[in-house]
Amino acid sequence: NAIVQSMQSLFHHHRQPVPDDLTLMVLVSSGKTIQESLKALGIKEDLIADWVGIYRRLYAQHENLVRLFDGVFDTLAHLRATGNRLVLVSNKGRKAVEASLNAFKLNEYFDLVIAEEIGLAKKPSPLVFSERILPVFKKKKSEH
Repeated sequence: NAIVQSMQSLFHHHRQPVPDDLTLMVLVSSGKTIQESLKALGIKEDLIADWVGIYRRLYAQHENLVRLFDGVFDTLAHLRATGNRLVLVSNKGRKAVEASLNAFKLNEYFDLVIAEEIGLAKKPSPLVFSERILPVFKKKKSEH
């Protein structure tokens, strides 16, 4: 897992005790942002911005570990063919999300991509829908 490997490398980089795989997997599956995850792991607030920058560089080195689930292309193609509008919502930074979409050639399937932006709602908050997704589609509808 690219996120777990990157987190472990980050702690090695800072010569800090490395959290175990299970702890990191629980954080990854919780949907927390990298900032929230680092805070949960005990990193002091004033160090988090520096750690995030280093994490993002390390993640770029581990992106080759990212794998798609079987059937992703068929599922997305089917959803598009049935007229659904698809939105990708991620708590990853925009650059990481765009890099993954480009690497896996998934751009064409999504009408909107929501990535982590400081100060804006993030998953699992329902505000992601009401404040970040709905206004985009209302605007597009009124343009027609």
